Amino acid sequence: MKRIWLLTFLLSLAPLPSALAQGDKNPSTIEITARATVNSMPNTLTLSFAVDTDGPLAKDAVDENAERTQKVLAALRKAGDKDTRIRTSGFNLSPLYEKGDPTKPSGFRARNAVILESKMLDKAGMFIDEAAAAGVSRVSNLVFSSDKEEDLRRQAAVEALKQATRDAEMLAKAAGLAIKRVIKISHDQREHAPPGVLREAAFAGIQTPIAIGEIAVHANVHVVFELE
Repeated sequence: MKRIWLLTFLLSLAPLPSALAQGDKNPSTIEITARATVNSMPNTLTLSFAVDTDGPLAKDAVDENAERTQKVLAALRKAGDKDTRIRTSGFNLSPLYEKGDPTKPSGFRARNAVILESKMLDKAGMFIDEAAAAGVSRVSNLVFSSDKEEDLRRQAAVEALKQATRDAEMLAKAAGLAIKRVIKISHDQREHAPPGVLREAAFAGIQTPIAIGEIAVHANVHVVFELE
């Protein structure tokens, strides 16, 4: 079930510039900034893995990395379903240096990044454990999200507008006035980062518990009302 939380930030009475006025050169206005939050359960998980390998030669590090990455990919494909998407997202090869001497390479490190997207939220811990058993070095991120976030954001924006209207009507009435019309609506459409529950985790050899919680989608509106 979705829950909606509302918060009004700014209430102010201000004259509108004459360029926006119709009839009255300086109409009375009220400006309201309102915020709404829609909470919903996620339906998608995204996991980012890294496979790191070291070797005295670049070829040694690369060859071992390729072998381990193939094992990780095979393990994740086996653990997922037909809708689970798995891909590599980047490869890096860099020199390693002797401690205290940044000019003398002692070997090379190869890193391959793997990203998994799945609707199997209850299998998040299993994905991590299977990847660790196959040779993954790190989990760099675990994010729960929803493929309905745009709809949720629109719903939050509508609720924020309703709250702004209620607050404007209440304040206008207290001042012995009434709302005539809406002059301007500004909508904050900035994206938000989905909540992550795990970042840059190494492995301790135990079963990984993952708790799934609601995600929050926010929207802000700023509304200018003309009073009469």
